[in-house]
Amino acid sequence: MACACFLPCPAHKPKPDLPKVNAKPSSGVLRSIDFWDPGRTLPAVLQGVRGAPATGQKQEVNDMDRNEAKEKALGKGEKAAGKREKGQVRRTNGSRALKQHLKYIVPQIRLVMVREPGPVPRVIKTPECLGPLMEPLRHYSEEHFIAFHLDARHHVIGYHEVSHGTLSASLVHPREVFKAALLANSYAIIVAHNHPAGTLKASPEDIETTKTLIAAGKLLGVSVLDHVIVTSLGIYSMRDNLDSLWY
Repeated sequence: MACACFLPCPAHKPKPDLPKVNAKPSSGVLRSIDFWDPGRTLPAVLQGVRGAPATGQKQEVNDMDRNEAKEKALGKGEKAAGKREKGQVRRTNGSRALKQHLKYIVPQIRLVMVREPGPVPRVIKTPECLGPLMEPLRHYSEEHFIAFHLDARHHVIGYHEVSHGTLSASLVHPREVFKAALLANSYAIIVAHNHPAGTLKASPEDIETTKTLIAAGKLLGVSVLDHVIVTSLGIYSMRDNLDSLWY
């Protein structure tokens, strides 16, 4: 139907062509969007407006996420290793701190075993084998209590002077007898002492001392093989004459 207006009518004025608009997506990537392009669908337009990345860009984002996850995992492993190292350092520093703390309060004890050089070890099979080793005891004017240390093959690996007494007695305690034996890693011991008076017989005190040493040796795992009495007249083996003490 034709318009009745003779003058130009605003309602029938022809519409001019609208220009294209350049939009900036939120991701910072410039994309040219033609809102009036009939070939573009609404999801494509919205994708351009929102600045969503294309397929290639999505792949790059996924790769970046994987790399970040790997870096985080490696970082956690390094942190765990660092914690373990810090724990070791704390323990070391703790021992040093304890040592420094006790330095001027309690003296530190260090055990050192010194073995003097000597000949080939002698094998002890019978009490008479100890005769040459105990020769000096025959001539002492005071009692000396000696402990001979043996290994598993009954080789004499050393000796220890336990006590030096008077004319008729010497003080003997199991602690003093076995202290050196334990430090020397002895398998067994043979104890001996001299009688300056020349009595070639065990006294009641000798018997009680032998019983105590045998019991202590069983407890500590260091056997007392024999207790020998030495005089100028000879030697007396308590193992041969008083064998019931060991059973």
